[in-house]
Amino acid sequence: MYRTLWIGFMFFLLLSLTLPSLAEENIPLMVKKISPSIVVVFTYNESGDSLSQGSGFFINPQGDVITNRHVVENSSLAAIRTAQGKLYPIKRILAWDENMDLVILSVEIPAQEVIPLSISNQTPDLGERVIIIGSPLGFEQTISDGIVSAIREVEGYGKVLQTTAPISPGSSGSPIIDMRGEVIGIATFQMVDGQNLNFAIPGERLATLIPGKGMTLAEWTSQQTGGSTSSAEKAFNTGRSFVLAEEFKKALPYFEDAVKKDPQYADAYFEIGYCQLYSEKYQEAIKAFKKVLTLKPEDSESFFYLGMSYAELEDYQNAIKAYQESIRLNLNEPDAENNLARIYYHQQNYDEAIIHYQKAIAIKPDYALAYYNLGVLYSDVGKNDEAIHAYQESIRIDPQDPDALNNLGLIYLDREQYQEAKKYFQQAIDLNPDYNFAHFNLGRTYQALGEREKAYNEYKILKKIDAGLAEKLLDKIYQ
Repeated sequence: MYRTLWIGFMFFLLLSLTLPSLAEENIPLMVKKISPSIVVVFTYNESGDSLSQGSGFFINPQGDVITNRHVVENSSLAAIRTAQGKLYPIKRILAWDENMDLVILSVEIPAQEVIPLSISNQTPDLGERVIIIGSPLGFEQTISDGIVSAIREVEGYGKVLQTTAPISPGSSGSPIIDMRGEVIGIATFQMVDGQNLNFAIPGERLATLIPGKGMTLAEWTSQQTGGSTSSAEKAFNTGRSFVLAEEFKKALPYFEDAVKKDPQYADAYFEIGYCQLYSEKYQEAIKAFKKVLTLKPEDSESFFYLGMSYAELEDYQNAIKAYQESIRLNLNEPDAENNLARIYYHQQNYDEAIIHYQKAIAIKPDYALAYYNLGVLYSDVGKNDEAIHAYQESIRIDPQDPDALNNLGLIYLDREQYQEAKKYFQQAIDLNPDYNFAHFNLGRTYQALGEREKAYNEYKILKKIDAGLAEKLLDKIYQ
């Protein structure tokens, strides 16, 4: 979310020009160092016939390997091949995360053969250079590179990384390596219907998967759902790939296919509701979330999105009931408290709204949006001191929010504290040069200060952005 003089600038410029070339030179050395940690994972059925192939890497000196869950699902036997070409059997499944498609494998391997990789729990920067070493399409120890192109928050997954480094079949489970040689993610989502959807589970999530006693591969496989649901899961996973790319209309048919194959697939119904909600088909979303709740009556997340769907239809009474159920089932859910407060605000039930905004903040003290909404409410009811405090907290947490800066400036403008108002309007414009209301308000401030020429300059800027608002500013300048 967000430079000293000439000599300092020149140093920065030279450094920025030098770093990419240094990174290029270091890649072969890094690959040479990391390659012994990468393995190929082979799976077989009970007859010994080959099923699939993926990638993985050592995560500790004991020789445990992490890869994608889908690499080993439905298999009876599995083995790894190291960079030295040696085969070792997989003995146990030590931990797994079905939602994030992760699994930790126990491998019977001599300690001297193991070179574990370090996993970073830091979120990478956008544009950060990364490399992937895996076995796409069966070509072992293949290197691809790119950058971190997006960091997304996806409901049901949490944080995911999008990269420009290609991920092909066989690359599943490959480590995403930064220029320090640390694992920042694991390749998971592959090309779907010709679209290059390169997604990775972040390293911070990998670090939460702790090896336990586990079970044998045969025991683990027998525990997993098979038959028709297996094909339902494949459709489901394809749909989730499109959800990650925010391609909700393309995702929807896959989830609908999943519930046709498995009518009890609650997670697929949830994703249908999610896609319908973000496709602005609120009635269909409500129907899907209600279906989830017939299968999973205590699912707080479904109640939360059911509340959102009702709120979009301005059915506030049902929205309130849904949010209240979400909160009852999950007392530490700040978003439900914030959304419930917004409904009370729309109903002009300000006391209840304040209570729930404050509850949201108590649960999540760095909740910038709740502070912002609280600032809007306090401003509307004329409690400007409280509004100033709320906006200042919002800006402290998220200094890149131009709306909070603009709204704070408005309070000072109304109080005729023009220098303070001017400061906040200008900061909002610095963050968003095309912010029409901030230009309008800054022009009003200059007019109030008697600086008509500066006010007119704001009019000229605003005319290119919002002609209607520009004319309103011009009227005020020449009143």
